[in-house]
Amino acid sequence: ELCSAAMKRAIDELDDSASSSLAATQVGKQIRENMKEEITAELATLSDIQIDLLKEACFAEFKQNLSKLRISPTLANDMQDVAAKSVADFAKRAKKIPGSTADAKAAFSTQLKEFCAERLLAARAG
Repeated sequence: ELCSAAMKRAIDELDDSASSSLAATQVGKQIRENMKEEITAELATLSDIQIDLLKEACFAEFKQNLSKLRISPTLANDMQDVAAKSVADFAKRAKKIPGSTADAKAAFSTQLKEFCAERLLAARAG
């Protein structure tokens, strides 16, 4: 939300500061597009940082939810359910961050599956 608001404000300020005669020319339109691309590139970095922070927060919540599970014959299924809910929560929260989040969702899902596999092996060994 912050990145979207910053983008909108920057474009609005650009439109307000440009004279109407300049904005109507081809050069003015090109300047506006170039500025928009530069702002988008800068905000993409912030979006990446926000995604990384969201992954960390969701992973911490995931581990808390896993710690509530008991060792039982259905532990593997229970862990998969917790992982699926965590991925869905991550995806829901990531939608608020501008840019494509499909790769981040896939990476987060893989991270959770690997963690579950490791924990399941540890539970079986212990």
